[in-house]
Amino acid sequence: MSIRMIDIALEYKKAGLSVIPISWGLKNPNDLVLEQTTEIQPIYPPEHRQAPWRVYSQRKSTLEEMKLWFNDQAPTNNIGIVCGQVSGGLVVIDFEHPACWPTWARLLERNGSGAVHRIPETRWTGVAFPLLRVLYAHCSTKGVALL
Repeated sequence: MSIRMIDIALEYKKAGLSVIPISWGLKNPNDLVLEQTTEIQPIYPPEHRQAPWRVYSQRKSTLEEMKLWFNDQAPTNNIGIVCGQVSGGLVVIDFEHPACWPTWARLLERNGSGAVHRIPETRWTGVAFPLLRVLYAHCSTKGVALL
């Protein structure tokens, strides 16, 4: 039995994260799908490039929206997570060059919090560099300033 994209998206939603569709193989929101399925609130002008996904920085997607985005007839969407307060203060930091991680870790350790050892991370092999890191943290406003 294969796992369906909607099931994964619903698990993220259950974990308190704001889920949106992103273009398959890319990191950017699928604006075309969002424009067709989202009632855009007038907080950003229509010509603003990020307007379709910004709605989900203020509210989480509904079950009905998620069913439209992640069904078997829409296999071109991948799952994106909107960071910030809407997702419980989620912060994601990409270290896309191997030299960045040790420098950042040293700077964070100078404050004496030990935070660098408590932050979950993933490592993956990239095209240009052998090992890239991505850190995930839930932070208060004070914690975001620390990171």
